[in-house]
Amino acid sequence: MRVKLKKGYQQKLIEEYKNSNKLSWTSLAKKLNVSRATINSWYNEKYLLPSNIFQIFDKNKLFKKYIEYKKKNNWGQSKGGINSPGSTITVSQYNKNPELAEFFGILLGDGNILHRKNKKIGVYMIRIAGDAEKDKDFLCNYTTNLIKKLFNLNVKTYIRENTLYLIIHSINLVKIMKSLGFPAGKKINNQVTIPPWIFNDTKNLKACLRGLIDTDGSIYELKKGYLQLNFTNRNRKLLEDTRKGFKKLGFKISQISGYQIYLTRQAEIGKFYKEIGFSNLKHKNRYIQFTAL
Repeated sequence: MRVKLKKGYQQKLIEEYKNSNKLSWTSLAKKLNVSRATINSWYNEKYLLPSNIFQIFDKNKLFKKYIEYKKKNNWGQSKGGINSPGSTITVSQYNKNPELAEFFGILLGDGNILHRKNKKIGVYMIRIAGDAEKDKDFLCNYTTNLIKKLFNLNVKTYIRENTLYLIIHSINLVKIMKSLGFPAGKKINNQVTIPPWIFNDTKNLKACLRGLIDTDGSIYELKKGYLQLNFTNRNRKLLEDTRKGFKKLGFKISQISGYQIYLTRQAEIGKFYKEIGFSNLKHKNRYIQFTAL
């Protein structure tokens, strides 16, 4: 059985249990022997709580009065699992063009793919994260519109601990991204990097680098009147290939230092702005602000 609480009370129940037991989200998932994604889905009230989980959360029976009704488990599977409308939406025809390459770069920077399938439930999800305040326009406007244009898919959003998340549920899109060179799982472990269909096409490469800088890059004043453009990533393979990409396009870029590479020469930063540019307004506005001084 699954328990349907009044709107907002499932989230409140989970939060109270987590806080009263002094658990992190990861430790909570481990304690219940479920994935972080499942905890997120429960917390955001995407899925109803199984009755046994509800009993664990509501040990003192304070939330029993908020139960609206109960559903059989096969309802949850058909509505929220493998066969959910969000998971089975078919992506329309796509082309390996600069817009798709930019989306790939955004995923390389701040995205990941979750694909898990078992007897009870299947999860096919693409998630992109950013600062809830500074990246709001980039994620909610630019990236959301890009996804809609590329795949004709709707995007869900939620905020947790000052992080804004874009969520896309689609089996078809997950399979497409895998075929394009972006496997599910941890990007560092998989050493996910720029695939040949992007690297070997100048327009696609520029678009992908824009997506990478928009997510994992920054621009700031190194010293009075001098800017520096930085790219940071803990995936060594991606860091190396990003540097190779800049060099292929004729940029004079630094050696790798720790987990970072830099454009420091002012002419190179100007070239970046002219030839590649920013889609993230927080970077674009900062560049304009500094160069106007």
